[in-house]
Amino acid sequence: MTATVFTEALHPCAFLVNEGPGFESRDTVTVAANQTIVAGQLLGKIGTPASEATTVAYPASNTGNGALTVSAIGASAIDGVYTVELDTAGATGVFDVVDPTGAIVGAGKVGTAFAGPISFTLAAGGTAWAVGDLIQITVARPLSADVYEAWSPVATDGSQVAVAIAAYPITTGSATGKITAITRRAEVRLSDLTFASGATQTQINEAMVALNKQGIVAR
Repeated sequence: MTATVFTEALHPCAFLVNEGPGFESRDTVTVAANQTIVAGQLLGKIGTPASEATTVAYPASNTGNGALTVSAIGASAIDGVYTVELDTAGATGVFDVVDPTGAIVGAGKVGTAFAGPISFTLAAGGTAWAVGDLIQITVARPLSADVYEAWSPVATDGSQVAVAIAAYPITTGSATGKITAITRRAEVRLSDLTFASGATQTQINEAMVALNKQGIVAR
């Protein structure tokens, strides 16, 4: 007699230990085309650059009083605060650009156009920039413009940052689709989560840190 072995897929929301009251922890999200998502899979968020907006802030503790002008938002830009930090002083001072995850995404020079996830020019003012001066660039897009993909730590389109967990499975074809996802304030079972194929333990740990920022705790 031949036995048939069936493997039961993870049920929708089975990874959840607890969540906020009502629908506090959940959102209906748009999944990009050509995606196969299973319940419990980590999701990253991409967006349409034309739908994004930036605001620039200058901490009061700065010495320099120049201005930063954003010229473009790239497809790899992610939501959050980018920080420009001066490493050397003066009208041609050198700076680093740090993304919302804390990663350095490039270096530039005052007065010279910087090209990266965000393209901009930092100009010198009447008072020169000093070492340690900061400029903060907040990137945001309206919720209606968000599109989600399977989390991929090697991506450069924004999906390299884990921001949600698929509550239900979905397979999309040439068009986008919608599912419910856990996007905030929840406790989940780590062993029931699905990560990108080939992800290292370090990358998974970084994804867990990113989810923690959303109030999602994996145990």
